Amino acid sequence: KVGGVGGGGRGSGAAARALAAGPGVRLIAVADSFEDEVLAGRENLKKRSPEQVAVDDDHCFVGFDGYRKVIDSGPDVVLIACASRFHPSYMKAVIDAGKHVFVEKPHAIDPPGIRVVTAAAEEARKKSLNCVSGLHFRHQPNVH
Repeated sequence: KVGGVGGGGRGSGAAARALAAGPGVRLIAVADSFEDEVLAGRENLKKRSPEQVAVDDDHCFVGFDGYRKVIDSGPDVVLIACASRFHPSYMKAVIDAGKHVFVEKPHAIDPPGIRVVTAAAEEARKKSLNCVSGLHFRHQPNVH
């Protein structure tokens, strides 16, 4: 079960890639600061993977506390692909909740944020949780 924080283009792209991992993967919740991003992202993903998108209206979250609602909705993995300024604190919250996390680049935009990300990654290691990094073209063999 996957939850997404960031319903726009990058968030929807990360969710589409997660769903492509296998037919048993389900998107169960999405959050964004803007309702139109949540709804459009959900609809675009439903067109691509109708059997895998299980996000009902009650699991479309809008606002700055939406990330917390995604975490609390029961995913195994949380995708963070929203405004970069929020990546460190959202990553920490996901790890604190005992969930695996995918964080899009950049992980942080300032030294205090980097310290939060570093501490969260260390906590994830202690809890045997995965932290996956979104880095442009990282799996593209023809781009070095």
